[in-house]
Amino acid sequence: MKKSALLYGMVLFYPALFAITSPAETIVIQPGNEGKDTYVCDCLPKVNNPNGPATNLYQGQYGKCYDRLLIQWDLSLLPQNLSITSAVMELKCSGVYGSLSGQMVYYRISGDWEETGVTFASLPDYTPEDSVLAAWPVSGQWHAVDITRFVQKWIEDPSTNLGIYGHSAGTTGQCCIQFNSSDVSTAANRPKLTVTYTTGSGVLQPAESRPFSFQLGQNYPNPFNPVTRIRYSVPENGFVSLKVFDLRGNEVAVLVEEVQRSGVHEFVFDAKQIASGIYQYRLQAGDLREVRKMILIK
Repeated sequence: MKKSALLYGMVLFYPALFAITSPAETIVIQPGNEGKDTYVCDCLPKVNNPNGPATNLYQGQYGKCYDRLLIQWDLSLLPQNLSITSAVMELKCSGVYGSLSGQMVYYRISGDWEETGVTFASLPDYTPEDSVLAAWPVSGQWHAVDITRFVQKWIEDPSTNLGIYGHSAGTTGQCCIQFNSSDVSTAANRPKLTVTYTTGSGVLQPAESRPFSFQLGQNYPNPFNPVTRIRYSVPENGFVSLKVFDLRGNEVAVLVEEVQRSGVHEFVFDAKQIASGIYQYRLQAGDLREVRKMILIK
């Protein structure tokens, strides 16, 4: 039986130039209770809610009240001259209220704000140009949001690193999520940002001098929980299919099914709604096909 388990995904295309870099490294940024995050509620539009350091962040709608969260990441621990491979923000869900519907949406903040001073009536400006959609999380689990595009922009121009604004979209009823903030007493449950990157620069070469082959890379990380990245290359323009199957051959998720340009592509796969186990992912382009295994551990 065909089941869709794709919560979010992004296909990146690597055109014209490529760089020879060092092996990928990963850093997990997890703020102490000095982290900058808060939430606001329109039921009290002129009052910062909860008017100070908050152990919880709220996002969604409950009753007639709309909750919005704001969070800013300190990227000073990242090295210079790096190339971002992935950046995943994770928030620990500590409560679910109401009947969930719609999605969660995140924007880059483009205006200044203060943790203890921002209100619903004085929200900072934000830009919808590269917003990120995510499914609602499960209570007690980490809510993973791919913000690679955000971090890339912040690295290119640190002055734009003003934070993330999150709310709900397409809700049809009461639904609200409670997350642990950077002020929660259990440090391990504070928000975290996992950044995978490469450093160093190499000789840039025109892609024309390097013909692309048909290749399916091993997903990274592997094993994973619940987000992983799949990189692949196709030699010519054409229809590309990338799917996930269980070991019985049942289709679990359709990741890519479209016409793509020749070159190197990457897909971010969130398997939050899939049970732990061993899966196969298959890349097909024309008569070419390749299969690899991935391990999901929750």
